[in-house]
Amino acid sequence: MARDHHPGVDFCRKMKMHKASFDLVEKLIKIHSDKPIAFAFAAEWTLMRKHSYELARTYLLQGLHSHRDSHDLYLELLKNELEFTTMLKQKYASEDAADKDNLKDDLIRGVNCKLVYEDARATLGMNSKTAPLYKSMVEMMKKYPFTREFQTDIIR
Repeated sequence: MARDHHPGVDFCRKMKMHKASFDLVEKLIKIHSDKPIAFAFAAEWTLMRKHSYELARTYLLQGLHSHRDSHDLYLELLKNELEFTTMLKQKYASEDAADKDNLKDDLIRGVNCKLVYEDARATLGMNSKTAPLYKSMVEMMKKYPFTREFQTDIIR
């Protein structure tokens, strides 16, 4: 879902006006909040330009608040959480077990990824319209070994 092109944002980036490009993304969401793609664009832009998984998550959750049935937003949120978990695993791989706290352990195990699936399931249910979403989620998770347990839960 490469949507990193918006003329105003591109111009600001080329002119090294990073604050202005961020402001444009914020305005884009306000103007086009009726379109789930605006939130997905903002999240993807944030990851690519600011490398902020937390802010990207915020945009996606805002989008899901308004567009509870958006399969694209659920997939983008899952992708964000998978990448965030991978980054955490790499960051804390060398840390001693004694230094890890329970929250960090949950995040490293990918609990947030499972929560995305569980929220989609609770909100959208399981039917012929949502089956492709869950299939896409499993396909996306296959690239990440720490999700094997979650994949099994979804397939059941």
